[in-house]
Amino acid sequence: PICLGVDRRFGAGAGTRLAVIDDDAAAINQVELEREVLVLVARAPQGNPHGALMVAWAVGCGRRPGDFRGVAPDASPRLYLIPKPGASALALPLAMVRAVLDGADVILCTTYVEGCTSPMLDDALELAWRWGRRGRGAPVVLPTGREASSPAGSLHASFSLGLCAPASDPRVF
Repeated sequence: PICLGVDRRFGAGAGTRLAVIDDDAAAINQVELEREVLVLVARAPQGNPHGALMVAWAVGCGRRPGDFRGVAPDASPRLYLIPKPGASALALPLAMVRAVLDGADVILCTTYVEGCTSPMLDDALELAWRWGRRGRGAPVVLPTGREASSPAGSLHASFSLGLCAPASDPRVF
């Protein structure tokens, strides 16, 4: 049998540090963050509320009865803000490394990552895999992409994951 060093925490996520990596922070004041971390940006990008929405789906927004509760409402989220895709090949790996070193239990990358495969990203994934959560490994979740294709004359689109896409790495979810 294969044994993975994974802690199973059931419930509302209490005691879990969640790292959300995104490139936008508009409306971030609508969610409760443990901290906002800037990675290769001078200030938090305010183009759209994507980062705030990702945090809200993870931990909810508000503590009053009737407010939206996320998947893990008692987790402690940190938002790692990076430049827009294509502006820096260094930002995503640096954000991952920073999250691991900050003690993230789960790293959720919610920004567009296609075309950002690099030896530095490989090193960041290896760090999370081997040294995250004090050597037990920190799960890294990456998007699979938005590229669709279909055969000529077809009405159906097919989404596929290329072998060189960051999400195809066996160390990520």
